[in-house]
Amino acid sequence: MIFKSLFQPKYKHKDPAIRIQALQQLDPADKQHLSILHELAFNDSHTAVSLAALDKLNNFDLWWKMADTAKDTRIAKKARQKVELALQGKGEVPITDAVKRSFIMECQDTPLLEQLFVSDAVDAGDTAMMLHVLQRLNKPQFNMRILLSTANIELQNALFDQLQSETELNKVLKRASNNNLISLAKSKLAALKDAQLKPIQVNKATKLVLSKLLALQDSNDFQAFKQRFDALSTEFSQLESDFHYLDDETHDDFITKFNTLSKKLQNKALLLQEQWEAEQATRQQSEVLIQAKTTAEDVLSQVSEALSSNVEAITLGELETFAGFIEEAKEKLIVLTKMDIGTDDRRVIEELISNLLSSKASLDSLPALQNAIAQAENLISSLQQEVLPTSIDAVQGAQQTINDYEARWKELKQAFNPIWPKSLQNRWHELTSSWKKAIRQRKEEANDLLAQCRNKMSGLLRHIEQGRYNVALRHYEKTMALYDSLPELQQSKLSRQQEKLQMEFERIKGWQAHIAKPKKPELLKDIEQLALNPLDPESQAIRVKELRQEWLNLGKLSDATDEVLNSAFDLACEKAFEPCRQFYAEQDTMREANYNTKLALLTELQDSASNDISDTELEKMFSKMRKRW
Repeated sequence: MIFKSLFQPKYKHKDPAIRIQALQQLDPADKQHLSILHELAFNDSHTAVSLAALDKLNNFDLWWKMADTAKDTRIAKKARQKVELALQGKGEVPITDAVKRSFIMECQDTPLLEQLFVSDAVDAGDTAMMLHVLQRLNKPQFNMRILLSTANIELQNALFDQLQSETELNKVLKRASNNNLISLAKSKLAALKDAQLKPIQVNKATKLVLSKLLALQDSNDFQAFKQRFDALSTEFSQLESDFHYLDDETHDDFITKFNTLSKKLQNKALLLQEQWEAEQATRQQSEVLIQAKTTAEDVLSQVSEALSSNVEAITLGELETFAGFIEEAKEKLIVLTKMDIGTDDRRVIEELISNLLSSKASLDSLPALQNAIAQAENLISSLQQEVLPTSIDAVQGAQQTINDYEARWKELKQAFNPIWPKSLQNRWHELTSSWKKAIRQRKEEANDLLAQCRNKMSGLLRHIEQGRYNVALRHYEKTMALYDSLPELQQSKLSRQQEKLQMEFERIKGWQAHIAKPKKPELLKDIEQLALNPLDPESQAIRVKELRQEWLNLGKLSDATDEVLNSAFDLACEKAFEPCRQFYAEQDTMREANYNTKLALLTELQDSASNDISDTELEKMFSKMRKRW
């Protein structure tokens, strides 16, 4: 102990004076010495030693930390004096501008900030810092003093923007010496007074516009209506730019009313416009339309009368005269089709033009047309005597018949398409449609049977490939019956499948009995032995399934003993599976118990997490629960 005390460092000596003397020899630039000085400054029991160490370190951050945390009032007071002097640019504690700014921006000590502000320690040229300090102090008199005295225009503008009352603005007018500031105050006072009157003015003007819009609903003069509606809508839009003077409820109410009225008036404008445009178009086209229609109808009447009388008496000169009348009437009607006319009028004009062209063509090819019509009548009569297809077998012949008739009809009609009688064409279309419908129905029936038969054949071949011969044999006869019911054309599409299926059927039928007859007793013996000497439950279930599948693959035999063997095998299977059934029941019971246990663990864990316990206890509890899980 004596030896140890002899070599103990002096900064650890019991005597505070010796510790103070020793620490003066320490160099803060040395990391080890710096650590010793920190220890003495913050943890030494003697006030004088702590202050001496702080003086030796002479660091602003350490002085502020001690001023904020020291329990000794002497140390705290001394440290605060050091901090205040340093921030005011006085004293011996060094501090950079950046550290000073950061400190002021983060400082929560309002009295200290006020002292710095009063002593002009806050840089008036730093707008952000000044605004921050003023906001923290929250003293309007400080704001006003800086506003009136600062040379920082940015700060002055920011502080002026915060002024909202007439009292504050009047103070600025009385005390300010800056012309720009005085001008700003006057403008803002004028704006405040205007803002007081503006809501009343805007409210009154808007109500007047809405009333005029409401009254406009009674107007039916399109041109006057449109002009008035556009003017009022423009006036409302101009007023809307001042709606920020109104309260939200009034603002929203005006907008809603205008939108409602505007929508109604727009709909009415569309109706009035349609009526007006229709009236204008009707007025402009009425005379021309009536004249052209009358001319065309007169010409058609003359031609119709000529064609309906004795055709052989019409001379070449009369044909040329009729052709001239038709061409003249047609040109007048064509001019009308290029105009904006109603749908009904357009349909009438187009029909008149078509009739004129048909009449001209009839006059030009009158003898040939009469001959073609006579042949067409004979063709219709001949097709009516043919019998519609009523079965699938008759489809091919019926299709050839209708194709031949349609080719002959097309040949007759081709030269007279524009003037071919519609009634005659309608009769032909009705007759051929009934034939095409009957053929289409028979084809759909044939295709359905073809698809059904193809699917069944594919299924049988798939059963054979999988070794399910019994299933294949059971459905073979029905599939072949369906195949035999198909027409020859459909049968030809399935001939290869049918031949392959027939070969497979003959092959299976020949050797099925040969394989199954000796095999079934062996399988019965295997299942009986398995029932007497069971395996573990899972292996037992797999083995029972394998033996049953083998038995099913053998199919049914025509032998009288086959039913007895099948019954015996079913009973043995039930007996062999009994241990498995018991095992699965026990597994279900265990799973249910484990499930309930886990639910209880989850509930316990949730309750523990909501209790006020330490993280260490919670972690231990969770570890134990995880092992139980």
